[in-house]
Amino acid sequence: MLNRLVGTLFVTLVAATATPSTNPIDRALEKYWSAHGIEIPPLVADSVFARRVYLDIWGLLPTPEQLVDFERDRRPEKRDRLIQQLLANRRNYSEHAISFWNDLLRNDEGVVYEGARESITKWLVQALENIFPTISL
Repeated sequence: MLNRLVGTLFVTLVAATATPSTNPIDRALEKYWSAHGIEIPPLVADSVFARRVYLDIWGLLPTPEQLVDFERDRRPEKRDRLIQQLLANRRNYSEHAISFWNDLLRNDEGVVYEGARESITKWLVQALENIFPTISL
């Protein structure tokens, strides 16, 4: 599951640019693709990019208004800005990420554990809200 989550976000972020990048992940991919004769994938349309990023980070599609606003934005860094904006909403990000982390840690909400073991979901949501969104791209 971790591979799928990371892979999905990775593909979304790589799809953000089809030109040589300053991003180390993009540079590694470009080097690999070049060595293996693979063309750099073309830039996806703004509407496709926005839907992918919203789903990857929040687990929700953008509203029609959010999509139109993004498509109308003419700033060259608008894709980076959208990613930062979505990550900055700690509540939406953590609520989407919690199911992945609960699965990974085998932490089941509502399960009665033997002994003193309790669900860590409340703590985990707080940790996701306070740690992960501070990562800067």
